[in-house]
Amino acid sequence: MDDNINEKDKLVSMPVYLDSIANFPDAFIQQSLIQEFETDLPNKVKRYKELASKQTILPFKHFSPFLAEVKKSYINGFFLTTISGCQALAEAIIRDFCYSISRKGWSNDFKKRLNQLKNRFPALPEELFKAIRSVYADRDDYHHLNPSVPVEYDTLKNEASDKIKLIIRVTEILYPFEIQEGKLSPKSRLWYTNIKRIEDK
Repeated sequence: MDDNINEKDKLVSMPVYLDSIANFPDAFIQQSLIQEFETDLPNKVKRYKELASKQTILPFKHFSPFLAEVKKSYINGFFLTTISGCQALAEAIIRDFCYSISRKGWSNDFKKRLNQLKNRFPALPEELFKAIRSVYADRDDYHHLNPSVPVEYDTLKNEASDKIKLIIRVTEILYPFEIQEGKLSPKSRLWYTNIKRIEDK
């Protein structure tokens, strides 16, 4: 470092991140929010349509409202939130599945638990496990916001798009249903289990 650079020059050359949330007048904030919404509206419509044909009915699990919220995060362009949310959902869905069988005997390590489930139920499709693993990839990096987490818009968008679609696919595999004579007909016993909150032990 050049010791001849004065403190003022050091501050001027320092990289910063501008947080646009500030104490502006209400009218200015309202106009800014409207402008931000309208600018990204075509992209929001595209992202909405990406998910619109996917499974829309789920059993009421403790994580079901959160899945709806994660979908909205993706539609609104909050990709980091989407990615982290999908990874949390992967944990919650697999925990619910395992605990619907037995509340004991499962590893506290998620990856080991996933292998236990696969070994115990070999008839489960490989697609399910592949999807869960893909969603869970780099979980620790996102959870702890390690420096390796990408910040580029397109990279995050593509990652979020892949993960939310995979989570939706997981729900299609685990919670299949049919509509018969206007009535919902569940095709999996997982529709009939509801674990509100169980701590791992």
